[in-house]
Amino acid sequence: MTIDRSKRPQIPDFYQIPSLSVIKDTLVNGIKTYRIVNPDINIVRLYFLIDGGQTLQNKTSVARACIQLLHEGTATMTAEEIAEKLDFLGAHYEYVSAKEYSSICVHFPRNAGKTIMEIFADMLSHATFPQQRVELYQQKIKNQLAIDLQNNAYFGYCKLMESLFGYNHPYGHYSSLDNVDQFTREDIVEYYHQYIHAGNISVLAAGNVDETFIEELNQTIGQLPYMATNKPIITIPQLPPQKIYIEKEKSVQSSILIGKRTCTVADPQFAAFSLLNTFLGGYFGSRLMTNIREKKGLTYGIYSALRPYRSCSTFYIKADVNKLQRQLVIDEIYKEMQLLQQQLVEEEELSVMKKYIYGDLLKIFDGVFEQLDGYLSLLLLNLPEDHFQKKLEIALSADKQMIMDAAKQLFTKDDFSEIVIG
Repeated sequence: MTIDRSKRPQIPDFYQIPSLSVIKDTLVNGIKTYRIVNPDINIVRLYFLIDGGQTLQNKTSVARACIQLLHEGTATMTAEEIAEKLDFLGAHYEYVSAKEYSSICVHFPRNAGKTIMEIFADMLSHATFPQQRVELYQQKIKNQLAIDLQNNAYFGYCKLMESLFGYNHPYGHYSSLDNVDQFTREDIVEYYHQYIHAGNISVLAAGNVDETFIEELNQTIGQLPYMATNKPIITIPQLPPQKIYIEKEKSVQSSILIGKRTCTVADPQFAAFSLLNTFLGGYFGSRLMTNIREKKGLTYGIYSALRPYRSCSTFYIKADVNKLQRQLVIDEIYKEMQLLQQQLVEEEELSVMKKYIYGDLLKIFDGVFEQLDGYLSLLLLNLPEDHFQKKLEIALSADKQMIMDAAKQLFTKDDFSEIVIG
């Protein structure tokens, strides 16, 4: 067949996304596993997902210290031996410590899988947390925090979350130089024994992860002890919005954060709010980027985001601007919100937004590793497996009035906290 390259290819008028083909199993000790199999890929991506994260800690930084110090020695191996073995086997691992979960993500060749899982089973059941390593870690994170707190954007986000939830709430709490290293080795060990066990861990894997892989998991991770876990119920305080301006004489720029609390992902309103966020500042062609960056040149980058938690979500706008123009930028942000409340969006803009959302969803299915990350996001928020399909259906059915109605509901100016640092 001859292709006429002088003509643009036809763009289909239908939108489809594939489904996630996840195989679910339960190990002998009760750990739930989730697999996406591709026998042609001999690299495995493996997640150990530990529920609760920082919401379970009784002191600042304990959850993060616990997960990041697992490789510093076990009852049978030193930190150097662990590092040498994992390096020899071709394993690469990363830690995440978040508000509601912690995770270890490991990539490794399939043929080294059992040996690597034996090492991580040892770390998850017999970590020793040597005192010297704890002290070095404390100094390291304190030095890093001293640098981070000088970053206006980082500190501004911390203050925004504090304004929305309160400093003592798990979502609003952040590390300061006064508390970041106030935990002890005993605090870490207590957290480890309470929450790092089969009753609080899930396993996700993608690649060449067939039935033999499950047998290897059972022989290693399946031997972790099981315990029941009591977790606190997170309630959301109804705090009034705040305006916080912290001046820094030496700063040339100011970081602006404007945000509020909103509903959970499971709430029917969230889908409309997600579309609205895309219009306002969710992609490069958004209203905020077009007006404040491209037309007025007031900032290099500005965006809005919805950040979901299990008990609520936050919506916020962030920009770094010349401090002499910060009020102008704030006024322009509210102006764009008001325009979405008062004027129907153009049909072309609505069409572009739908195609952007469709393309964004398709990226989730671009390979088994991406699919695994997509499924992980569903597990973290207790969402159904058809969540992505429903999100697409809502986006495709959206009309101009739906966007305006969502703007009237979400963009009430008096509901927003304003944080300006710099």
